[in-house]
Amino acid sequence: GLVTDVFTGSVVISFPAATFLAIMTRMLGEECNEINDMIRDGAGELTNIIFGQAKITLNKQGFGIKTALPSVIAGHDHTVVPMTNGPRVAIPFETDVGPFSIEICLSQ
Repeated sequence: GLVTDVFTGSVVISFPAATFLAIMTRMLGEECNEINDMIRDGAGELTNIIFGQAKITLNKQGFGIKTALPSVIAGHDHTVVPMTNGPRVAIPFETDVGPFSIEICLSQ
């Protein structure tokens, strides 16, 4: 979750399996061909890295963001329900190992 003195919300990072496995292969320095418990734990670590860097940048601008531990949801045909009913924006990214997206939902 995302909590400040002004708003609450959530940040969702979504990867196709192939993109996620390619990212984990680079992070771990060994070939990752299937999503298992160790690789799934890597999703939480990757989220911490991405969100931690964003938090540093945003807090330098006065946002006062506090964080919670990430939740990892894996599998096919699941739905992630935002923590708030605020507006949502999804930002697609394309990398040399495949696409992923970050969805942000905020409310006051």
